[in-house]
Amino acid sequence: MIVVLLIFVVTLLYFLHKRTFEYWKKRNVPGPKPTFLVGHIGESLFGKKSLGDCFSDIYKEYEGYPFIGVYKMMTPCLLVRDPEFLKCIYVKNFKSFMNNDFFIDEKVDPVMGKNPFFSRDNIWKERRALLTPNFTTSKMKTVFPLLENVSQKAVSYINKQIDCGENCLESKNLCTKITLENVASCAFGLEANCFNDPNCDFQDIANKFMSPDKWQAFKLIIATVIPPLMNMLSIRFVTKEVTDRLRKIVFDTVDYREKNNVQRPDFLQSMMQLKESTKDFDPDDMVAHAASFFVDGYETSSIVMSFLLYEIAKHPEVQDKLRQEINDAMDGNGGKLPYDVLMEMEYLDACLNESQRKNPIAPAFFKLCTEKFSYKPTTTSEFKDIDVTVDVGTVMVIPVQGLFFDPKYFDEPDKFNPARFLKENRKYDRSQGVFRPFGDGPRVCIGQKFGMLQIKAAVAHTIQAFSVSVNSKTKEPLEFDPWYMMLSPKGGLWLDFHKIK
Repeated sequence: MIVVLLIFVVTLLYFLHKRTFEYWKKRNVPGPKPTFLVGHIGESLFGKKSLGDCFSDIYKEYEGYPFIGVYKMMTPCLLVRDPEFLKCIYVKNFKSFMNNDFFIDEKVDPVMGKNPFFSRDNIWKERRALLTPNFTTSKMKTVFPLLENVSQKAVSYINKQIDCGENCLESKNLCTKITLENVASCAFGLEANCFNDPNCDFQDIANKFMSPDKWQAFKLIIATVIPPLMNMLSIRFVTKEVTDRLRKIVFDTVDYREKNNVQRPDFLQSMMQLKESTKDFDPDDMVAHAASFFVDGYETSSIVMSFLLYEIAKHPEVQDKLRQEINDAMDGNGGKLPYDVLMEMEYLDACLNESQRKNPIAPAFFKLCTEKFSYKPTTTSEFKDIDVTVDVGTVMVIPVQGLFFDPKYFDEPDKFNPARFLKENRKYDRSQGVFRPFGDGPRVCIGQKFGMLQIKAAVAHTIQAFSVSVNSKTKEPLEFDPWYMMLSPKGGLWLDFHKIK
């Protein structure tokens, strides 16, 4: 009986495999031969490569093709190489690709489920519209003094470490302190105190919320590879413990402000006003959107900032030029660095862009086709003369890492060269708009302005005050944890800080 059952299961899997993995072949879409059950991500599932590396390798293998048929396990996906196709997905034909290939049911996970990134169809639009006023330029100017205050605290913290003989600091650890202080101040209206207390309450919540431990990494893999499984198994990104602690922080702070008529120029104040003026915006919505800052404002920003400091430390000539720009800006403004001046610092902006290109925090984006769409490349002299019809439910893979390291768009892509993003070199730009580290179009990352502002403020104050170099504790060339969906270098990024005399 057992033998018969095994034969039946094996036969069923074989025919299922054959039916599924002939999807792109029947549509005359080129692509590598998939592996039984795991498709083209087997090396990622077994921890040999990151998911970004898997898709980047396929991207390189099919040079000249506008798109490639791949499989995320047994799910057919279309990997896009053609910049014109990318524009269709992001902007021109956005209606056909409005959803991200991530979905978290708010009944299962009430915090992450209400995040606009995970919402679908018209719900994401409604939620995003409520939050958009919190990320305007005028709002950034309002919260900038809070960010500047944290940047100055970071400088004081590094000075104290140097005075204690601890001039070697791990970049990500330092940057998480900065971004966590910013999130606590701007989203919750509180002081995290993580520069003085490594075991502070906010740090503990943050560690349980988004840190790259094995269980969190496993959840990210499930959400990326088999999104429906998150809801089927009732797996929560944010545990009930963390949700309850966040809820208490928000409710206690709101209660205190209302009873004492406290007004503060932060995001929590904006959400309090939103609660008063919007019928469907309840206290739990406030908790959910305040928690979203842990994703956009804390973890992702700290990773981007840590790699920017690493690249600056690794390239002394870049560091000297950047410090000169910072000093010139401060000298012209009485030793201060106002918002408008910071935002006009072209070389700082170029360094940040180049660091994001060389170290893309999201090595791939995943979009879901919501309306049937047909595409035929117009640049037939450059691409193979093929077309494709994308069915509803097809996952679109945007290989960010592959695009950012393509020598067709970026000369010497392995080289850190901020000059490629300077205005004077734009006439030589060959990137065709592929540099979109935050996505593009209506669903571009809503928190990018806040994230970039806090990174620029912190890095400008740090480089102005300290000379930074790479410590030998940093394992080079860098190797990354294949289990974590964002960049997590093994062993960390260790930097030496020395006071500028």
